[in-house]
Amino acid sequence: EQATTAKSMKEIAKEYNISFVMLSQFTKDSQRGDKGKFREPILGDLKGAGDIGASADIVILIWRQYNADTSLSEIDREKIKYLTCLKVAKARKGLRQGISHYKLWYNINTSQLGENEI
Repeated sequence: EQATTAKSMKEIAKEYNISFVMLSQFTKDSQRGDKGKFREPILGDLKGAGDIGASADIVILIWRQYNADTSLSEIDREKIKYLTCLKVAKARKGLRQGISHYKLWYNINTSQLGENEI
């Protein structure tokens, strides 16, 4: 069903010259590396990754290490509580300026993501 949906969305996007934003979850153990330590997610960690990867022109992975990394102490977890990480896992037409990783901080006062730590 995921393959059929992904292919039909690509056809609709081409026909009407529009972009789709599809959301997908990471697999349950996607961010567990060696010995249970946290690792940065990759494209293959998405549920239905094959179909999404084949159809998508751009895939952006978004995660919060605060939620995923249980190996950190409470003090270290608190330091990254508002950190959101983004990674361009696939860009069919390439990356402008070669930047694929972004670290953004959530500002609780403005409800915005920005590049500066609060």
